[in-house]
Amino acid sequence: MSGDLKSYRRLTLALAALAGAASVALVGSAGWFLASAAIVGAAGPAIAHAFNFLAPSAAVRFFALTRTLSRYAERVIGHDAVLAESAVLRPQLFLAFARRQAREPSLSALGDVDARVMRDVEAIEADLVQVKAPAAAAWGGFLAALIALMFIGPYQAIIVALTFGFVFWGAPYLANAVSATSGFRVVQQMAHLRALSASLERGRDEVATLGAAPTVLAMLDSVAAEIEESEIAAARSGALFAAVIGGVWVAVIMIVILSAHLQGADPATLVASVLASLALGEQVQARSEVGARLQERLHARARVASLLSEIPRHVASAASNGSPVVEVGEFAVLGDSGRPLRAGVSFVANAGEIAVLAGRSGAGKSTLLRTLLGQRTSHAGIVRIGGTAAEHRADLAELIAYAPQNVALLPGTVRENLELGAPAANDARMWEALRRAHVDNVVAHAGGLDAAINALGEGFSGGEARRIGLARAFISGRPLLLLDEPSEGLDAATEANVMRSIRAYIDEAPGRLAIVVTHRPALRTIANVWVDLDHGAASAA
Repeated sequence: MSGDLKSYRRLTLALAALAGAASVALVGSAGWFLASAAIVGAAGPAIAHAFNFLAPSAAVRFFALTRTLSRYAERVIGHDAVLAESAVLRPQLFLAFARRQAREPSLSALGDVDARVMRDVEAIEADLVQVKAPAAAAWGGFLAALIALMFIGPYQAIIVALTFGFVFWGAPYLANAVSATSGFRVVQQMAHLRALSASLERGRDEVATLGAAPTVLAMLDSVAAEIEESEIAAARSGALFAAVIGGVWVAVIMIVILSAHLQGADPATLVASVLASLALGEQVQARSEVGARLQERLHARARVASLLSEIPRHVASAASNGSPVVEVGEFAVLGDSGRPLRAGVSFVANAGEIAVLAGRSGAGKSTLLRTLLGQRTSHAGIVRIGGTAAEHRADLAELIAYAPQNVALLPGTVRENLELGAPAANDARMWEALRRAHVDNVVAHAGGLDAAINALGEGFSGGEARRIGLARAFISGRPLLLLDEPSEGLDAATEANVMRSIRAYIDEAPGRLAIVVTHRPALRTIANVWVDLDHGAASAA
């Protein structure tokens, strides 16, 4: 975490503490003012005229203004700190999830990122504004209430301090114990519902064809009903616990009132202390309520830490070796036993060349691409980029342009998808990239650069989407081009045009290199290096 971000977090907590103290002080001073005014008013006009109304009135206004300004500033700075932290955390998690997904294909289902990661991220991001800031406010309010209680007696202050300590530290864990089972069940059921909804969305055509919509809706309704029951159980547990904590706090305040009255405490001071303690009670009540999700936050942090461990701690500097030369030595996919499934393959691809990887399904073509992307470490042999192991390169995002076989077109427009490759590209550059990918006419017919792409990346056929992905790689201008089956599903004429565009991309700028996966022999015509993964052989084309 950067120094500026830490400073923002500390400032947020300080402002929250100030707001909590001002809130309690406001209630206490207002109580003292009203009680004193009532007492002197009952004593007669002569005493009432001698009472100084201006000083307590000014104090009330001061605490009201302080509470409002500090709370507003705490909200603004706190959310700014959360957004700044999110801007760092989310890209790291996206990269880490991609690396783990390469080893666990089951994670690739739509909705898994949301179900397994984003809920954890949201819990962590909410920690500052929903947990730590209220805790700081409670501490600020406690100090203000403690000062007020000292005016009626040290014993009363000690009683409230002990109760505050019990509620502040013990209540969250007790609340978590009360609602942990139902809360954890809600998390599991929500993840199941997301995964089920995503799976059914992908198979909606089959569902419609089979007339199975009623069965599918019944499945979703069943899971939704279970979630509702678990949420109601969690809410009931939380409400019961909150009522118990509130009752304990009120009982303590009654004891304070009784003991102070027996000691002959000043009535106005007693009113101020009691009201300040009740105002503090609202803040400790909020503190106890966060405990219902304590275990969820702890688990979220553990899962996120596990994901972040996927990113290497020690990486090579981008400036030390920017050459995109690819060296592969005895590379082979490992089986369940940990032994290579096929003979290892070795080759070197230099700048200005195109290396084409061929072989049957399962030979390791896509695995090698994922290794070059820094997402796969489980394999035999070595894979280096510019002399450094691919998983240890810090600059892959600036070095590589990647067009996968199943291109992920994000919801939005064609323009927004191309901007992922080059955020500053103008329209002319975008159309040039589309022309190179031989999909410009399709995009023009669909509505141009502002043609819409829906939430599942639909709006274009599989081959058209693949070529838009290729255009996104072209427009990036990056030196290492990784392409997975770029000509799959294309007719011979379009395939030939795409191959010429790949060759032109490599030839038009020094230092560029392409690694292309294919099962189509036609791509041999543009290859400088032909790699046969079935037999572990590589040769100059």
